[in-house]
Amino acid sequence: MSDSQFDLIEGSFDLALRNIEISDSSLMGRKLADDRRVLCASPTYINEYGKPEIVEDLKNHQIISFRDNSPKTLINQSGEKIDIPSNNDKRNVIIDDGLSLKVTTQAGAGISINSLWSVASALEDGSLIRVLPEYVLADQTALWLIYPKSNVLTAKVRVLIDFLIDEIKKPLKRLNHKFA
Repeated sequence: MSDSQFDLIEGSFDLALRNIEISDSSLMGRKLADDRRVLCASPTYINEYGKPEIVEDLKNHQIISFRDNSPKTLINQSGEKIDIPSNNDKRNVIIDDGLSLKVTTQAGAGISINSLWSVASALEDGSLIRVLPEYVLADQTALWLIYPKSNVLTAKVRVLIDFLIDEIKKPLKRLNHKFA
């Protein structure tokens, strides 16, 4: 298990579960579900620094970024898109692992963008709080099972794919409705 991107063909992997936009034409994919991403922070962070009321307020906050620090755009239910303002004058934390991103956010280091499926239990138990809950990240990422086009899927890989589809898709639908 790894958040690192790797070459499935070169690594001789049969299957990978990824939350990405698929752009590699040598790969086949089976979409499991959309990967909604939400802003969140710990109650400790909110108590100390306050809760942003509008997107522009984010420029005054510590932002924990996942690996790339590329500009991000948020979208609300009415389709309004707004870029997350840069806060280059503040020191950002950059993480390259989803679990570390969640743990660092729970520890009070700042506000982060997380996959809803990753933080749902923390939102339920109160160890994380949605920030600007009317917004989600405006991107096309989804949870995909990906595999090389050239591979003939063995029976065990097909059984695993069917199992993952059944086990992953249902809870994601529940989470998306619960935290809409």
